[in-house]
Amino acid sequence: MTGLGAGSDARPRLARLAAAILVPLAALAALLTWSVASPTGSSPDDDYHMASIWCAQGTQDGRCEMGDGDLRIVPDAVVSSSSCFMFDPTRAASCPVRDELMTATERGNWVDGAYPPAFYATMSALVGPDVQTSVLLMRATNAALYVGLLGALFALLPRTLRPLVLWSAAISIVPLGMFLLPSVNPSSWALISASGLWLATLGWFHQEGWRRWALAGLAAVLLAVGAGARSDASVYAVLGLAAASVLAFEPTRRYAVRLVLPLILSAAAVVAYFSTGLSGSIAGDASSNAGFLERTTLAFDNLRELPDLWNGVFGDFGLGGLGWLDTDMPAVTAVTASAVFAAVAFWGLRWGGVRKWLALAGVGAALVALPMYMLLLNDVRVGQWVQPRYVFPLIVLVGGLALFGAPGRAIGLARAQLVAVSVSLTLANSMGLHANLRRYVTGVDVPGFNLDRGIEWWWTAPVSPMTVWALGSLAFAVAAALLVALAWRAAAPRQQLGAPATAAAGAEASVEPRSTTPLDARHA
Repeated sequence: MTGLGAGSDARPRLARLAAAILVPLAALAALLTWSVASPTGSSPDDDYHMASIWCAQGTQDGRCEMGDGDLRIVPDAVVSSSSCFMFDPTRAASCPVRDELMTATERGNWVDGAYPPAFYATMSALVGPDVQTSVLLMRATNAALYVGLLGALFALLPRTLRPLVLWSAAISIVPLGMFLLPSVNPSSWALISASGLWLATLGWFHQEGWRRWALAGLAAVLLAVGAGARSDASVYAVLGLAAASVLAFEPTRRYAVRLVLPLILSAAAVVAYFSTGLSGSIAGDASSNAGFLERTTLAFDNLRELPDLWNGVFGDFGLGGLGWLDTDMPAVTAVTASAVFAAVAFWGLRWGGVRKWLALAGVGAALVALPMYMLLLNDVRVGQWVQPRYVFPLIVLVGGLALFGAPGRAIGLARAQLVAVSVSLTLANSMGLHANLRRYVTGVDVPGFNLDRGIEWWWTAPVSPMTVWALGSLAFAVAAALLVALAWRAAAPRQQLGAPATAAAGAEASVEPRSTTPLDARHA
């Protein structure tokens, strides 16, 4: 690596170019292995979402036919694929599906319009004669959309902001993100939007030339992706836009002019939120006969247990799991993933000024207030109704904001810390993928390492479950190793815990965007 530092040597540039190509390819490969690690109908409420996709273009013979009242008649695999295994982790995914028959269902977005139509309409373009093939194609498309949009964001952002794209995703994606992103669940698009919208907006404030306008377009696309999938994604979008605006604040006319974009996008998000049935049905479905004392007790109990909801993102599923909340993750995944997120985010708090603390405090307050509001509105406790995936976008946003201002590609981590983070995430992903495969291939009542022994369910493909697990583990390891290699030269051989405060302040200043303001110097 030393030779790469030569001033006129082209090898560093070639190495970065190679990494820029290989990292997204490896990340996509890792997501694609998760996309085939579970059967059709395995993500939450898949019968509802798949039926909504199949009927998104209206009634068509052999695809979505009109039934009595609110009934729609769809291919049997759309509604029956999960009938034998959901809520029972000991059952393999070998449900009998009648490929030649059509089945009536009233579970779909045509009944109440609770979800925005864009996600279902887009996925419906991929519907073909075979349900399983169509679902796999949709999963692969969503995985590619995530990698492609974040890759474009990385290329357009100023260099000082690019590490945030990688690190905010890396520390929060295992295991729930790896499962949800390559799925046919609208939460995949909500997560994509939350991962990039705030950064695209922040880049709009600091970038110049055509890249600034490209970032504006990308921000609009990311808003459309989230708001077109889930109504709560519109709420998260407003929070992300506000956080980016606070981070970029400067008392100048230039800032005031550029603030117009996030204001327009925020207004669009509000309109999108109130255009769906869910915004009105939430309060309408809520019923509360509890008195003041009962509701106070419920609020206190939920506040104590709220971190369990957050930990669900990292596999600590005291209240459920992946899939239909029935696939528990091993402790090595849950503990390692949550520890990495907490450690790296806490490390990022070393750097920042008033703007960062205000943005982080606002999103952190939302992470408490929004789920508490929904729990109290419906008189339910943590573990009921509100799922970890609902707050997942806020977790990603909190992680990214915590790292804002951290210096360089290594975000101030020492080399040993970089390796520890990389190995930990690779291990957590590998063990989570293995557990997810085991749950569907044989059921969790069959122990052992070898997934190819006693297979009860698998795709009609020449690739075995163990091969998928090995490829997925390797692809994630390659992506992690490449990121470490990119940050290696920027990382100190050992952490200098006794560095003076002025050095830390200088480090923060080195990663601030080019257009600094008096607020930066005053509050750094």
